[in-house]
Amino acid sequence: MRRGTHVQYSPDTIWIDERVKHLPLVERVLSRSSGSRVEYTTDPKQLIQEARSRPDARTAGKHKLLLTRNDGAFFRPCPGTPRYLCCGYQILDAAENCTLECSYCVLQTYLSNPLMVLFANTDDMKRELNRVFRRKPQRRIRLGTGELTDSLALEHLTDFSELIVPLVERYPHVTFEFKTKTDSIENLLARRPSPNLVVSWSLSSEAMIASDEWKTATLARRMSAAQRCAEHGFRIGFHFDPLIVHDGWEQNYQKVVEQLFHAVPAEQIIWISLGALRFPPSLKPIIQERFPRSRILYEEFIVGEDGKLRYFKPLRVELYQKMVEWIRELAPQAFIYLCMESSDVWKKVFGKAPRNNCELGRMLDERC
Repeated sequence: MRRGTHVQYSPDTIWIDERVKHLPLVERVLSRSSGSRVEYTTDPKQLIQEARSRPDARTAGKHKLLLTRNDGAFFRPCPGTPRYLCCGYQILDAAENCTLECSYCVLQTYLSNPLMVLFANTDDMKRELNRVFRRKPQRRIRLGTGELTDSLALEHLTDFSELIVPLVERYPHVTFEFKTKTDSIENLLARRPSPNLVVSWSLSSEAMIASDEWKTATLARRMSAAQRCAEHGFRIGFHFDPLIVHDGWEQNYQKVVEQLFHAVPAEQIIWISLGALRFPPSLKPIIQERFPRSRILYEEFIVGEDGKLRYFKPLRVELYQKMVEWIRELAPQAFIYLCMESSDVWKKVFGKAPRNNCELGRMLDERC
């Protein structure tokens, strides 16, 4: 694995579910994967079971791309986390698993399937989205593809943005967010910007990207991509999630904030989210096994009300207060919100808190 350098994904094997072999997305992926071995399957579940049984399943599985059907729903609410404020974000499941290798990624324990998966029945997805979007045209919908995968990591194979953007543009009450750690923006730059599209980057310090965000774009390349999208006219989002305590974190994160506003004018930034490192206990041994050089587990953690391991509350508050201070110095009117945090932490950081999830959702809806 290479650290801090985005490597365009190229699977060594592409498995094609016989049910989707005739679909356009399959043809597109195959036309751009000349170096991959291609095999067909009538039993994707058995294929997944075999991949899961390998001792190095989480690493080896990512080198296998399965093109199959999604027989369930594509559109669903963000699962959030109990007892913490959630903004009402919606998820579009166009793929599962991520080509990038971040040590803290919860997908390592959340997904039981180690393979990279692309859902090829995109016409079914579009029909479902049209039904959902038409159902309540007065209701603001915020959604994105960055929950179970990186939004743009497979763009060079799929041209997914060219499929989703024309659909979303027809619905002014919908805001779609591409959230990424790559710089794969060429397809977006080939389109005119739309007011209901947001291109967002997950950010961390250069030190953390080098040590714990393998196969991602460097900070400089993420900033350059954000700048180019802003100059093209897109609205931009940034997500400092997770914020990770590490040697020199104050100077490192302050530098990132300065670079952020140097790259993108404050008035084009729709939101900035902050979220401290948190993860289920089951992820800890996975990090220790797969990323033995990572130091993110060296801090003390407590079990939060949602059962996840979190930094002690005073440390989380300090992280957020510092970040808000640095952001406000450069952009006093910037919209900042906390991801999956309790009301009392909100109050310690901002002096007030949304009364409930609905109010937090309305705050973000207003930004749209």
